[in-house]
Amino acid sequence: MSVAARSLQLSARQGELLKPPTDDLAVQHVLQSMTANPPRLTAEVLAIKHVGAGAGVSYGHTFRTASATTLLLVAIGYGHGLPRKAGNRASVSWGDHAVQMPIVGRVAMDVLVVDAGDAAVTPGDTVVIFGNPETGELSLEEWCRSIDEHPFSVLACLARRLTPEAAGG
Repeated sequence: MSVAARSLQLSARQGELLKPPTDDLAVQHVLQSMTANPPRLTAEVLAIKHVGAGAGVSYGHTFRTASATTLLLVAIGYGHGLPRKAGNRASVSWGDHAVQMPIVGRVAMDVLVVDAGDAAVTPGDTVVIFGNPETGELSLEEWCRSIDEHPFSVLACLARRLTPEAAGG
């Protein structure tokens, strides 16, 4: 796993506004700045596994594969502030064409599992949890709608264990 296996890209202004204490005005400024500078959360693919139909995924097997597929073990989990309820509800994007892939099973402390289907993903590749919709990635707002959360609450809960990267602006 690389040093920056997980990274959160925010503009300098967004990063400053997320530091406590925040108020309603600071929240409004962060949300407004996301149009010009969409926050981008990425994570590294640690491993891949080809499984057959009926394979149980993650703790409690809350998801079973419908057919043979490729599962990705991705280096981010609830210990990094990702909501647990993202499992079986949210998706990530991958590759030049921003292929959408569902998060399957329960989100664990340090990892989650993604169903890649027949995509040619390899260990070390990066998936985008949320990012720039102009490049085909899921926006923070769209990703949050899939789990019924407010975008600011998701950003504010992301842990310091993430590697910050400047995104300009």
